[in-house]
Amino acid sequence: MSKKIILCVIDSLHPQALSDCFSRGWIPALNFLRNRGFYHKDCVSVFPTMTPTAAAAITTGTHPDAHGVRGFIWYDERERRIVNYGATPMAIYSIGVKTVLEELVYNLNGKHLNPQVPTIYEILSAAGISSACINFFIHRGKKQYRPALPFTLRLFSRFKWTDRLIQGPDELVLGRVVCPSWLDPAGAPATPWSKFGINDLFTGYALRQMIRQGRLPQFTLAYFPDTDAMAHDHGPLRTQKSLRRVDKQLASILDLYPSWDKALEELTFIIVGDHSQTLVGRSRRYLIDLQNILSDFTQLSLGATHSNELVAISPNERMAVLNFPQDLAVRDKVIKRLARDYRITQIMWKQGEEYRVVQGGRQAELVFKLGGPYWDRYGNSWSWDGDLRVVDMRLQGTQLVDGDYPDALYRIKTALDGNPGAVLLSAMPGYEFQGEHAPLHPGGGSHGSLHKEDSLVPLIIAGADRDIPNPRITSFVPYLEEYFNINTIFRPKAVNSK
Repeated sequence: MSKKIILCVIDSLHPQALSDCFSRGWIPALNFLRNRGFYHKDCVSVFPTMTPTAAAAITTGTHPDAHGVRGFIWYDERERRIVNYGATPMAIYSIGVKTVLEELVYNLNGKHLNPQVPTIYEILSAAGISSACINFFIHRGKKQYRPALPFTLRLFSRFKWTDRLIQGPDELVLGRVVCPSWLDPAGAPATPWSKFGINDLFTGYALRQMIRQGRLPQFTLAYFPDTDAMAHDHGPLRTQKSLRRVDKQLASILDLYPSWDKALEELTFIIVGDHSQTLVGRSRRYLIDLQNILSDFTQLSLGATHSNELVAISPNERMAVLNFPQDLAVRDKVIKRLARDYRITQIMWKQGEEYRVVQGGRQAELVFKLGGPYWDRYGNSWSWDGDLRVVDMRLQGTQLVDGDYPDALYRIKTALDGNPGAVLLSAMPGYEFQGEHAPLHPGGGSHGSLHKEDSLVPLIIAGADRDIPNPRITSFVPYLEEYFNINTIFRPKAVNSK
């Protein structure tokens, strides 16, 4: 059996912030792992670069067209409503605490995540390999758990909560909500103001206890969420304090072994971000107010069910999704209006078998589709017409070379395929979209867009003899399948490889 492997996901891990910590000598554990393995600064996230979408990509090895999780806020055609996982306090108030909790605890894994696409926990289970999840958004596995909602959350949901079973891997820890009997919740912060244990300290504590008690399975996914909040508050390049705290948690895990080198004889570590962030301007001119721009179109309200509204606006920080539940012909009018706004760098939609992208302000257009004489660095072939500068791409012979929008064509394609009939918007660096109860971060960090500042994350692999060339966050499932010598029959194969 291969060495046990721990995949650590650090939310909003920015390559430059990590490099700054390395140069200052502030993160000895991460530096040790970097020096003992493989290190990339340009692992590519999926689009939109939102945590639920990226979490589903990490755990399934697929993009949103396959895994089905479209963002933090998105329009559900079947239920004719806007799904919101609790982006802001006002959104929670508008929807209701009970509904938001049901979305997070039950629906995200039980309904929204495509049941036909297996998670890494399900793949490993089918191969007889044990796995664990600590505090990660996506945790669907073969074992059932009964969540224990803390009293405060029951109170805010007006005690209308009905406990139902959720699915997870062999070991599942979700703060106080799912806290196994072998883990004392008093051992780390798990109060209401520390997100009931969904924090870095609790993740590190649970991981240490697994090792100390001999419960560490062959594969463990551990999520460190706190850097995201610091990046939102202070900007992505001012997250060093949070990264130093994560490093202390990793150091405490390495310290459980006679030496750090001995730890790498028994464990393989993968350290990666789910997405990064971009600094947003402080003034209101950096907010793209979609409700106001489209004020003469009737808009679906958060918490309501569609009746005769013309547009549903789903703002996801630096990207947005527009759906047209009543009349798809409205889409052309909306695109024409938005194309005048230079702050929207890409306006994207699918027309037949073609994918169309218009650059706001300049109104240049690119039309492309899968299959053709031109190749990207990931082995996908394309045909295209129009202006490649819309996605900052250039042609070198038959090779399509990325610029500021890494893996742009495939990420646009899969995002549009996962949002039938929708228009997707990506904002210029420094800007974010304003909508009903949407999170705003003037002077802080934001993410969601196609731009490299939101999309590129660091990757460290230590304790393994194999790297991931041209890494994407969808690379880990096939990597783990090979690592554990699993037949890939358990996972849908890509159909677009060269």
